[in-house]
Amino acid sequence: MYSSSSSGGYLDEAYFNNGPAAAGIPVLIDHSQAFIAPTPHIVVPVSGGGLPINLTSGAVVTEPRGIHIRNLPYDVTAEELRAHIRDAGTIVQCDVPQGSNRKGKGYATVLFKTQEEADRCLELFNASVLKGREIFMRRDKFATRKQSV
Repeated sequence: MYSSSSSGGYLDEAYFNNGPAAAGIPVLIDHSQAFIAPTPHIVVPVSGGGLPINLTSGAVVTEPRGIHIRNLPYDVTAEELRAHIRDAGTIVQCDVPQGSNRKGKGYATVLFKTQEEADRCLELFNASVLKGREIFMRRDKFATRKQSV
């Protein structure tokens, strides 16, 4: 299976029987170095959205009121977007990022007052047309908020 210049041992066999040697790959064992056990992995608790949770300060959870909108016209403003989706409910925050040329980047994030209003926005305005372009919406998976544990 494998060869070693020294006597080998239980750790060598246990490691290499489950490692590359088990796949038939020749392995050279260097016994001049001391064996250092691998550091166990630290498990970080995460929220449903895959974001880390700081349990001492509360959980970081995905904000269900946040909407991400893509395929926006580059010349659309936050006010025009607000006017377009106003019928869905109360908009708490509307961000349309701009590049260095002062034109939009083609996407936006919107935060509604309630989750129900965000749901209504998805139902009413996903695949709607704004300034000649079809816009698409989904939950904003990067919008987060703290929640006490």
